[in-house]
Amino acid sequence: MKDQKVLIIGGSSSMGLATAMQASSREFQVIVAGRNEEKLRQISGDLGNQASFYQVDAMGEQTVIEMLQELAPVDHIVMPVNAPGSATSI
Repeated sequence: MKDQKVLIIGGSSSMGLATAMQASSREFQVIVAGRNEEKLRQISGDLGNQASFYQVDAMGEQTVIEMLQELAPVDHIVMPVNAPGSATSI
């Protein structure tokens, strides 16, 4: 898996962090992305040499497009969805 790059948007906590840890243990090149640069820097350091980070606010469409263009090519993109209160009744 060393030749495969995985981008984990929201990779600094919860499911995203767990996914980053699993991917790193399987020797993927891991990029954790999120808003908190300090936390991302710490996590990418903890994950090891194959890890890096990208500070982004994933709520902005243009910022996500720019991130994807800058990081390309990426083999896998993971974006855990956790939006409590955003669901509406049908």
